[in-house]
Amino acid sequence: GGFFPEAGEAGGAGESGVVGEEELARWEAAISELSCPASSSLEAFLLPTDDPRVHTAREDLSHIDPTKQRGVVDWGRCETRHQRARTDEELGAKRPLTQWVSQGHCAGPDFAWHDWFKSQVERVVDLCDINYLRLAREGQDANYKTLVWNLSQNVDRSTASSRPGVCPCLTPNMVPYVTNRGGPIVGPEVLALQGIPVDDLLLTRENNDQMADLAGNAMSSTIVGTCILAALLLSRDTLRAFDAPKPDAAAAGAGGLVTSTGSSETQADVAGGLAMAEKPLALLGEGGVGPLAQLLAEAAGSARMCASEGRTRVASDIVRCAKCGTTKSKSGCPESWPEHVDMAPVTEPRTPPREFEAKLAAALPMVVTLGGLGCADGMRPAGALLPAGIEAKLLSPTRGGGGDDDEDEDEEGAPRRKAKAKPAAKKVGPMDRLLGKKKKAEPPTPLSPPRRADAAAARKSPPRQRDTASSKDEALWRGWAAAVKALERERFTYAEATRGESWSVTFRSEKGRVVMHLGRECVEWLAYASPPPQRGVLRELLLQPVARMRVPASAAGLLDGAWELCLPVLRQVPVTVASVGEPVESWQASIGLEAEWKGSTRFRSWRVEMADSAARLFDVDVRGEYELLEKCGGAMNCLHRRVGDGAPLFLFLDPHRIGAAEHDSVVFATSAERVGYGETRRTVASLDASWRPWTSGDSPPASRSEAVHCIVRGAWAAAPKVSLSPVGYEGAKHAYPAAPPKLALDASSRASATAPAAVPVVRCAVPLSEEEAAAWP
Repeated sequence: GGFFPEAGEAGGAGESGVVGEEELARWEAAISELSCPASSSLEAFLLPTDDPRVHTAREDLSHIDPTKQRGVVDWGRCETRHQRARTDEELGAKRPLTQWVSQGHCAGPDFAWHDWFKSQVERVVDLCDINYLRLAREGQDANYKTLVWNLSQNVDRSTASSRPGVCPCLTPNMVPYVTNRGGPIVGPEVLALQGIPVDDLLLTRENNDQMADLAGNAMSSTIVGTCILAALLLSRDTLRAFDAPKPDAAAAGAGGLVTSTGSSETQADVAGGLAMAEKPLALLGEGGVGPLAQLLAEAAGSARMCASEGRTRVASDIVRCAKCGTTKSKSGCPESWPEHVDMAPVTEPRTPPREFEAKLAAALPMVVTLGGLGCADGMRPAGALLPAGIEAKLLSPTRGGGGDDDEDEDEEGAPRRKAKAKPAAKKVGPMDRLLGKKKKAEPPTPLSPPRRADAAAARKSPPRQRDTASSKDEALWRGWAAAVKALERERFTYAEATRGESWSVTFRSEKGRVVMHLGRECVEWLAYASPPPQRGVLRELLLQPVARMRVPASAAGLLDGAWELCLPVLRQVPVTVASVGEPVESWQASIGLEAEWKGSTRFRSWRVEMADSAARLFDVDVRGEYELLEKCGGAMNCLHRRVGDGAPLFLFLDPHRIGAAEHDSVVFATSAERVGYGETRRTVASLDASWRPWTSGDSPPASRSEAVHCIVRGAWAAAPKVSLSPVGYEGAKHAYPAAPPKLALDASSRASATAPAAVPVVRCAVPLSEEEAAAWP
């Protein structure tokens, strides 16, 4: 929120003629008019967990200064309240999140900040468990939802954020714990949530507590900016009286402005410049990467195998689970859960990540381009693209978090604000107060451009008819084809190489991106088109890759593969999901929940069956028996793996980070790793959101066999005309000193009031096309 100024009682602004009650009312109405629902999640303002600034703040938060006076926490006074909450809410006595014991052991999940957990008092860690149990009772796993818990509050107060993805009011002494991070919001992030550009500030002397204190006592810059903008707009007629004359163009150009080449037009050449050695700039890569199988082995050896490794560290005591393939460090996560099965040491050689990243960047082209995408026009699949009723399953109203402030959709998927009922006694709205007394010819508002007669006539056009199924199919196909063809001959520039459980390299452009994934057995290139901002089926499909190319390890080069396009078609395939074996204890019962969850069960294995004709609609055949991996975790401990010796295929619950739990689906995927913010999990298919592998109640069934709809998004089709090629720049050069520079300040330079002239140490020149040059200042 923000503070609104008030007029003084005597001798105030109203009496001086500067501003009065009417102007204040119009200003307040203008601020209300500029308000809009939040368009970004909390995580959009958070730094990556492996960011060096987060690492520094994490060490600061986990360190207990022995010289710092710390108040004695009377856990006995709070323990009674915690026990009462567990009894009244039927949460049970277990501690499933932290597994802590009095004055000793505390073990969080493997992705959490274990050093931070161990530095917390018992009241805090027990409150984490109670909040975790509260959400589990409602069918949510907090470790996979973006929620903020205020751990500085007592258990009988409101300690959790009202909706996923929304941050509550921040206070200086608050302990804001982010559930799917496993740690708190740190100082630079708290400032970012107030709208402060932390990337433009040098925050090296302020510690985490000082930044939290600054943010907790500050106003959001978005609120302040809105108030200033509204005041300027309403006062524009008054401000025009103070317009200064425009400066003379000739005088303005005599200041020696720096040109795009990096040199000043009026500044003389720098005296004493270094001798520069000029060489051609290799933008196509300095050479081959050697055998592709060797490159993939080095990529696997340098990938991150534990959350404790961060961006650059390489742990030496890595172990791997024999069931799910998860790796972690025994010293980095010594007491974490899940415990996994048959953790065997990893014997493959490890490569330093910085060394591999440098080798990869030197070998890859800096710019690539896609060609042949025009073939998408002739690849429209036969039949309907959108089966009846599938839109409602893909676009649930509470997918983005729910609540009255969410945006609704019109029939084309465009966002539309929900109309809110106004009090009956209120006869005028904000616009009427802003404009004053309503007249027959209503003037334009100060916050919008003047209305024109043609625009008014357009608003009187008759309402459009409801779209039919064929028109929706046609609109979807046109939108998808336009997005794909926009990537034709687009130049994608090398952006970054990211170290995760596998390496990925991203090339970006204004219209999309190309991502190269280095797996264990192949290199996969994925092309993404920019999705439209409005919600709809088209956006859901464009969040997934529109094209892919898989290059096997036996190929000669990184670009030697065949491309496929993912056509925009959705299918509802009937499958049969049947239980196998005897029922076992459900996750809810295993963590101690009572009431309806006491005695609830699930089955250890499931069999998925379907007709052969239906199986051909899947990119990967998902039929088979799936065994529960009880010790390998996953959301709500619901990770299953298909039994057999083939490629791994998993069945598990995949929650949306900010969506309602009832709209989360159980999915089929080739990988069950945790997905970070901004990433989209690539799934083979998803089951109907109503299906769950557990049952509640006093008398659970001895067996289950159900017909479930399985949703398949997209259909892959070969596109032999599509190609990916590097872009060469003839004449690109770079120069640097031929000998190591020796720079020093002599006595005369120290006595001078002006700084010495800058000495160039590197120079780069790349010829650009007209389109590329337009993007440079």
